Amino acid sequence: MYCPKCGNEIANEAKFCPKCGSVTQVGKVAINEQKREQAAHRTSKVGKIFAGIGFGLSIGALLCTAYLVLLDFKFAASDNTAERLAYAMLFLLFFIFACAFDVTSLVLSIIGLRKTTKKVLAVLGIVFSAASIVAGLTFLYVIPLLRV
Repeated sequence: MYCPKCGNEIANEAKFCPKCGSVTQVGKVAINEQKREQAAHRTSKVGKIFAGIGFGLSIGALLCTAYLVLLDFKFAASDNTAERLAYAMLFLLFFIFACAFDVTSLVLSIIGLRKTTKKVLAVLGIVFSAASIVAGLTFLYVIPLLRV
């Protein structure tokens, strides 16, 4: 093979010309492959971060939903009006947290699922988010019907 710049004869597997230092076709292929690998590695890291945050938020959503159940029982058991108002305000606050965590964790887990090769945390984040959404909807719509 010959150097594309200076015309010097070089080995077929050479990535650079030993005389002028220009990149050969083999070198260009190797450089492009290295750039693709680096980009894939960066994307995988970002995906892991998204999946991890999504998983953590889904756990937070499940905990908020569980606390909502506890607040509801405390609210129902209380006879004091001021105490019931405090429980109602806490209930509303944790309901907003649970909804925000559910939506955010679902979105981040889906992004993480698409951008990483290790999909365990992303899948768990989606599953836990879905479980929290189902539990929250069940709590909001089914439990009040059972009390009547």
